[in-house]
Amino acid sequence: MHVIEKAAHWALAAFMAAVAYLASMALGVFLTLKLLGLQVGVQAPSDFQPPIGTLGMAVLAGIMFFVPLAVATFVGAMTAPFAQRRLAAIAFPVLVFAVITWMTHTGHHGLDVRMLLGTMASCAAPGGLVYIRWRRHQSRLNGT
Repeated sequence: MHVIEKAAHWALAAFMAAVAYLASMALGVFLTLKLLGLQVGVQAPSDFQPPIGTLGMAVLAGIMFFVPLAVATFVGAMTAPFAQRRLAAIAFPVLVFAVITWMTHTGHHGLDVRMLLGTMASCAAPGGLVYIRWRRHQSRLNGT
């Protein structure tokens, strides 16, 4: 029964990571539209020029791709069972990276190394933070 409980907890963590990814994508789209001065559901005029320029649009697109991955990794790892948070700090970055790489590159013949490195970094950084938090908590428990 204990194994089923752990499996259900890990499934909940994976589900929460997926929900966090979708929610942060939706929030990012909404904030992007507001930043550009556009309205949801209304088509932009044909002569629309973004007020933040092309470089700003490129940065915004990068943020829109990488931040939801970091959010999903962090939420998934923090939702995992506390006793297995060390494993979750490693497993969730790997799982999110694998799923996103598979989803974005299915059917393509080449892989963009910059995109892979950015995806890897946005998954590894929150995993590292969760691991550091777990390590800090363990040292506090062992110190008392």
